[in-house]
Amino acid sequence: MNRETIFKLISIGFGISITLLFVELGLRYISYANYHSLDEIGVDKREAVNDPKTEKTLGEIIQLSTNNKIIYELIPNSTYSFQNIVVKTNSRGFRDKEYPAKKPKKTKRIIGLGDSIMFGWGVEEEECYLSQLENMLNENESDSTNYEVINTGVPGYNTAMEVAVLENKIDLTQVDIVIINFIENDFDLPNFIRKRPPYTSLRQSFIRKELFPDSLNGWRGIDARLHEAPFDTTGYYEKDPENVPDIYKDMVGEKNYLAAMQKLKDLSEEYNFQLILLSNSLFKERPKSVTDFAKNSTIPYLDVRYSWWDCKVEFNNKPYQISDIDLSLIHI
Repeated sequence: MNRETIFKLISIGFGISITLLFVELGLRYISYANYHSLDEIGVDKREAVNDPKTEKTLGEIIQLSTNNKIIYELIPNSTYSFQNIVVKTNSRGFRDKEYPAKKPKKTKRIIGLGDSIMFGWGVEEEECYLSQLENMLNENESDSTNYEVINTGVPGYNTAMEVAVLENKIDLTQVDIVIINFIENDFDLPNFIRKRPPYTSLRQSFIRKELFPDSLNGWRGIDARLHEAPFDTTGYYEKDPENVPDIYKDMVGEKNYLAAMQKLKDLSEEYNFQLILLSNSLFKERPKSVTDFAKNSTIPYLDVRYSWWDCKVEFNNKPYQISDIDLSLIHI
């Protein structure tokens, strides 16, 4: 190969490199100019959404929480289409009807703590398993007690956030039972965190983000105004405390999951409510630490994973009904 050819190849390569550099810088500037972080949305400043006909993204139906441990919450007093289902939230930002601050006489109040599964991703409100549980309990003619089952589930939450919701949004003096739902991502970061894109970092390419968005961990965004939490090497949100921003180190990983559960256990003893651990970890085996904690803490533990898969086949991918699950292990 002669010198002239080599010079041409070097020139072409240099030209391509300079072009890519300018494209990269341009994309970073465009992203910076159009990006609004979760903080910039404002605390309790998003107006109620009343648009049941227009499909919304998760980023469009949440707002920043006043509590740093909760991070984000559903916009209250709203009605919208989400996952092709009309969703309504009450004044507390829960997907449920309104309940009085003080429970009526002869009433037992049950609080559900969970994420998208408890929230009812893609199903009508009456199909959510907590709604069905409330109906089943109140239809029992041999029991004159009235039951209120309150759904506090929010998509993307982990256990630490769920316990923070209970501690900060619920009057624990009015609670009789708490059901906390364990799912395989409860060791992980939530869906959204207060983090701006890495404009100055050379570890991530904005060109790659634009061309191959699904191939780059941490860029699978749902809404342009929000930044989705970074992924780990297995395709789940990051769960290693060493790999997350400092303000989130105490809410991810097995150790912090167990700390959150211990906090929940302590609250149950302080306020004298029964605690039930429900697991429908659908695609991964439950970590041994989860079942060990329930056993050692004498917390009733109900695993519906295999019942869910049985119902999924039987009902041809329709949501399972709680009446198809054996509830005999739970004493209410």
